[in-house]
Amino acid sequence: MKVLAARKHAPKGAVLALFALCLPVLFASLGLGVDMGHMFSQKRRLQIGVDSAALAAAHALRRGNDGQIVAAAGAACEANGFDLSSGDLTVNRPPLAGPKAGDSNFIEVILTEESDTFFLRAVGIDEQVVTARATAGLLFSGGACMLVLETDDEKSLHINGKAKVDLKNCSVYINSDDSNALMGEGDAEFTASDISVVGDYYGDIFDPEPNSDVDPVDDPLADLAEPPYGSCDHDGEYQIDNNRTLSPGVFCGGLKLTSSANVTFLPGIYIIAGGGMQIVDDASISGENVMFYLTESKDYDYKKLEFSTNGDIDLSGRTSGDHKGILFFQDRDIDDGEMSEFKNDTTGDFSGTFYFPTTTLLFTDKFKVVDADMLIVTSKIEINDDVIFELNSSDPLAIVPTSLGQARLVE
Repeated sequence: MKVLAARKHAPKGAVLALFALCLPVLFASLGLGVDMGHMFSQKRRLQIGVDSAALAAAHALRRGNDGQIVAAAGAACEANGFDLSSGDLTVNRPPLAGPKAGDSNFIEVILTEESDTFFLRAVGIDEQVVTARATAGLLFSGGACMLVLETDDEKSLHINGKAKVDLKNCSVYINSDDSNALMGEGDAEFTASDISVVGDYYGDIFDPEPNSDVDPVDDPLADLAEPPYGSCDHDGEYQIDNNRTLSPGVFCGGLKLTSSANVTFLPGIYIIAGGGMQIVDDASISGENVMFYLTESKDYDYKKLEFSTNGDIDLSGRTSGDHKGILFFQDRDIDDGEMSEFKNDTTGDFSGTFYFPTTTLLFTDKFKVVDADMLIVTSKIEINDDVIFELNSSDPLAIVPTSLGQARLVE
């Protein structure tokens, strides 16, 4: 009987032994679950902080405060409860990883913090490193490389003759509500990714077919500050007919390049205070990181910008600051100003924004703009004769002020 009793109770001892063996594993699993839950909670907290930091850095970039990017990211982290003294904050512009790697319009922010463990200490794991990453930057949502601001005139955008217009990767907006706001005639051709007109259009030269009766769009440069300037550096028409390097300044009475002049414009802002700007004959003009502000003065009326040269043209707009990307800026206060002209058989190598909010641009004769990185914002525009006009605005933020970009979290 004693033997049978021993056999009857033997399984209870085995269960207890098995339970004793499994108990550390159960505690380890429980500890892993608790510690992993804590780490995931900390990861979520870090992600909130890193997202806000990346957006704050992007807003600093949009405001042109490149030197404040890191400070803005740090302040956003602290505002979200992240103690910078207990972790590491890394800010990379451009990002070093991800789909926006190498793109200076975006900023990568990485937060790293050590997370204390609880139960895992029993197996020698005292802490774990938790990392969160986010990328934010500037997106240009307009998508247009040609915007015609005039609100009620016919032929606000007029294409005729044998003109060939190809606006690659970008769209066109015409704000006029006239029934012939957009007009295409003759053997001209006009291609864009999208064509929209508030009023209506005439002609069968357009590809794709324009969208009529759309809502008008605002002037994206309406808040762009006019450049400050002082008294005249040159009074009276400043004429150049030889080879020269020119420095920024205030030209009261106009600037004229003539004969076979070859003029290089040093980086900066050139104020044309009345008298206009003319590049004629066989004159050549070049300049990087430049902007021309066309206005009037008390002694000189506003005059047009004229390119009627057979020489070389190589100009690119400002590369930083409030006027980043702007190449030509016409004073908004000019009423009934002369039409600016681009003509003769030459190629304009332009990069930047043409801003003529109250006057008309005319491209005529055999003038060519080929594969140019340009944004045109003008009251009206006419392209005719044998003009070849090709825009390729693959990176619109390179030719507009960063203030026009929208700060967005992208990853």
